Amino acid sequence: MTLHTGRGFRPSGGTRRLQGWFTGPVDSNLEYVLQTAQRRGVSFIRVWCVDVLGTLKGVAFPISEVEAVITDGVGMDGSALEGGTRRAEQDVIIRPDIASFHVLPWRPEANVGRMYARIELPDGEPFDGDSREILRRTVARLEERGYSPQLGTEVEFYLFKPPSPDHPEASPQPLAPGGYYDLTAHDIATDFRRSSISFLERLGIPVRAAYHEAGPSQQEVVLAHADAVSTADNVITCRMAMKQAAHNHGSYASFMPKPLAGQPGSALHVHASLFGDDDHNLFHDPEDPKAPLSALGRKFLAGVLHHTPEFTAIAAQWINSYTRLADGYEAPNRLTWSHRSANPLVRVPEHRPDAEGAKRIEFRLPDAGSNPYLVFALVLAAGLRGIDGDYELPPETCDGIEAAQAPLLPTSLRAATDLLESSAFVREVLGDRIVDWIVANKRRDIDAYAREISGFEFRQSLPQL
Repeated sequence: MTLHTGRGFRPSGGTRRLQGWFTGPVDSNLEYVLQTAQRRGVSFIRVWCVDVLGTLKGVAFPISEVEAVITDGVGMDGSALEGGTRRAEQDVIIRPDIASFHVLPWRPEANVGRMYARIELPDGEPFDGDSREILRRTVARLEERGYSPQLGTEVEFYLFKPPSPDHPEASPQPLAPGGYYDLTAHDIATDFRRSSISFLERLGIPVRAAYHEAGPSQQEVVLAHADAVSTADNVITCRMAMKQAAHNHGSYASFMPKPLAGQPGSALHVHASLFGDDDHNLFHDPEDPKAPLSALGRKFLAGVLHHTPEFTAIAAQWINSYTRLADGYEAPNRLTWSHRSANPLVRVPEHRPDAEGAKRIEFRLPDAGSNPYLVFALVLAAGLRGIDGDYELPPETCDGIEAAQAPLLPTSLRAATDLLESSAFVREVLGDRIVDWIVANKRRDIDAYAREISGFEFRQSLPQL
């Protein structure tokens, strides 16, 4: 769901990169890492990256090796980034992004540092299976045109009681009942929110809000806007921090799209706008300040609407994703945009119509467990395609007959994967390697699911056949 704060989306003060303080030469940045590691007693460094599905991967090494790893990189088998369909080994080099260095707050006894990675081939060329590099490349295309994308996110998830080892397939059990924005007496969720927000703040990730969502024990964390790469990094870090905080409080956090039947699913809502070289929000129309979007913003939105079916299999990448989308609860299933309707694909917030910084779109399709680097790259590239192609925005769709007649998004992972595989647009943005990896992973999931016998089948067929 959407948090309606009184603040603009983007405060003044220039383009914001939350992860990095470093702007000088590598030697001075390395010196900062070494000094901080010595002062904080850091003994190990972890270098993080994600596979094509957004699953966190990494390599750890002792602090004595940090200078060599930063200077020369460290070898890795690139097939680990293929998801669950590893085929042939591929030698790659991971190089730490020094600007992302932080000490992990949930390992005080071990004092472990963390940096995100850039992945290269042995000859120094970027590896085309690196999700983070794909987003960086997409952002560079926009910046060449004078556009500085700024993104913010709402991350939804559930807290559950630990699963019983005697009944591993039992339905997950929420910690306690609760509803949207409910405030209850002191409980596990109260402690969880306090410690998890503390984790994020200590990692340099400002949190705008955290609160109870609509489902029982469902939570939402609203991360402050930043540049696109930092925001994607922050989503990955947030998911790890939430899981660690939940573990520390005797529960576990799940970003599964639809873990409970009859309850809301968990999404990753993406707020996006473009800023110009003069640091003004290009989605704001100075000639009509109360307009929800400028002409450029409307073309950007038109591009997102037009191309979303082609990358639905990436934004909603699990079999379970389509249960979330089909089940309502403010999850979109049609190609609609609106200011006020309950479940548009894209919402255009208007709670501060006069505020330049608040002009943005909110893309509501992605799952909480999607790969944010690829989702952000495709949203930005689709918006840029809309600007370059002078796309025309269709009329706003409100609830009722008009909404019911709007085109449907793909209704299954199979249909979404077919569209993805044949999309020239997605292949242009992500490259053939990434698309082929995703398609192979999805085909594997689809085939495995087709062989399963579900609880629904037992309930429907066993008694009567």
